[in-house]
Amino acid sequence: MDFNPKLHVRKTDPITSQMASEEAGQLARQHCSQIKKVLDKAYPDGLNFEEISNRAGFSQNTQASRRMVDLERKGWAERTGQTSKTSSGRHAQVWKATKGETL
Repeated sequence: MDFNPKLHVRKTDPITSQMASEEAGQLARQHCSQIKKVLDKAYPDGLNFEEISNRAGFSQNTQASRRMVDLERKGWAERTGQTSKTSSGRHAQVWKATKGETL
């Protein structure tokens, strides 16, 4: 998974944010790979970010939610147009693996 830090920071962000984005690239790639495997295993069913995080073994739900657009841009995941409730009772988008796409 190619991680482009420029897609995650604005030109107006402080230099420290830009540097952090550069350094986060390897971790982002790792998370995207883990998420893709979870979605592939669940296919054709979809999962919300909290379900993905739990199945991937992430310590924080944001580890999945922040990467979903990256997977979508790569063509590895798509929004189903449905929502499901998280443990807090809020609605979250449901994502699924793109048919036929595997790591």
